[in-house]
Amino acid sequence: MKMTYIGGSGPQVGVYANFNTTSDVEAAVTTYGWPGIAATAGEGQSTSPYTYALQAAGQDTTVDQMIENAYAKVNFWWLSVWTVSGPSASATNAEWKSAMETAASDVAAPTILKASETYGFVPAYVVLDLEGTYQPNSAGQAHAAIEGWITGLGSELTGALYINQSDFTTWDANSFGVPLFVAVDVADYTGPVTGSNIVGYMAFDGTCSDAGSQVSIIDQWGANMNTIQFAESVYTCNS
Repeated sequence: MKMTYIGGSGPQVGVYANFNTTSDVEAAVTTYGWPGIAATAGEGQSTSPYTYALQAAGQDTTVDQMIENAYAKVNFWWLSVWTVSGPSASATNAEWKSAMETAASDVAAPTILKASETYGFVPAYVVLDLEGTYQPNSAGQAHAAIEGWITGLGSELTGALYINQSDFTTWDANSFGVPLFVAVDVADYTGPVTGSNIVGYMAFDGTCSDAGSQVSIIDQWGANMNTIQFAESVYTCNS
């Protein structure tokens, strides 16, 4: 079984950012104080296998390999986020499940496990982000998609679903029984939706000048593995 680091107990807020080098990832943790790292590791495509692994900017390694190399040197929790496009707007639930299983088994899982060969680490969660060319338009499609994703990842990786607050409520996504990361505008100070399967909130539109106060607000939402994303997806804001 591969090793993961999930961090301490209680709410934590990491940074969702773009990284160009392993040193960038290390600096985000050691210089800027972020306890967790989230990064987009896969981009959606409209044909099977519906996603492809992203390369680290200017490097011949994947995003997961770059983060893996940093993970071996400093402690932080890690979310590998994959944007995946659906099979079509009119696809059946079974087709959604099959498509996401293919994306996970043919692309995401092999990419992550290959990256883990050197040091043996894997992300705490491999997050399915259904924001590609085609997106689910029903709870049935979304539930089938995450079921296929988790199946395709296999036993060594833990899958989760990224979802906005509207879909979370409309589809009663907490009833899916899978780990959930909920997208929330950081300006939503009144607090986001709640649910027993929410692992973390992914706040967007963060501002560096208010990073400290925004992190404090996100802490109050109560989930344990939250992230904040700043303009230009930078990591150089102090938490």
